[in-house]
Amino acid sequence: MPVNDFLDKSKTFEGKEIPEGQLILQDQQLLKKYSINKNLVVELGTFKGRGAVILSMFAKQVITVDFFGKGRPNNYELVKKDLDKHKNIKLIKKTTREAIDKFQNNSIDLLIQDAGHSIEAVVDDIKAYFPKLKNDAIVMIHDFKYMDGSCDASMDVKGGVKYLVDNKMLKLIEIAGWYWIGKIHKEYTTWN
Repeated sequence: MPVNDFLDKSKTFEGKEIPEGQLILQDQQLLKKYSINKNLVVELGTFKGRGAVILSMFAKQVITVDFFGKGRPNNYELVKKDLDKHKNIKLIKKTTREAIDKFQNNSIDLLIQDAGHSIEAVVDDIKAYFPKLKNDAIVMIHDFKYMDGSCDASMDVKGGVKYLVDNKMLKLIEIAGWYWIGKIHKEYTTWN
């Protein structure tokens, strides 16, 4: 069965309008679960803004970062229009690396990595944003698992997560939906 057959195509979540996107219902429920009452949630990889809008229903502030490249540069204006309807969402049109200076150290409660899907992209994003995370921060890495196993990207994402766990940077909380969810291990990190 193609991946698109698993996606939730509804236009609302908990009675509120949401944009299109590539999230299954369980992913949307996980975004809610982990963003409730968070001060700052940062999403790396915006796509069409569905995740950001769901996060904004439960977190105080959501900052979503995407450079809208690789055939998607025209999506920026459409996504910005949707996200501008929400006062607690800020959209940054930059690469994850270019945007890093926008965040103070120890400020992020929840980091969602759904930008680059190579091993290097996953590892580099988490390493780069690590100082910006609070000591009790949660990290969610999307596309870790697909229900039908059809996406090669999930193998690279798994490799990135394995590296981060093996180097005692992240500790597993759960694997659910298409997410790997963990807590940070600031005191045990073996590299800087």
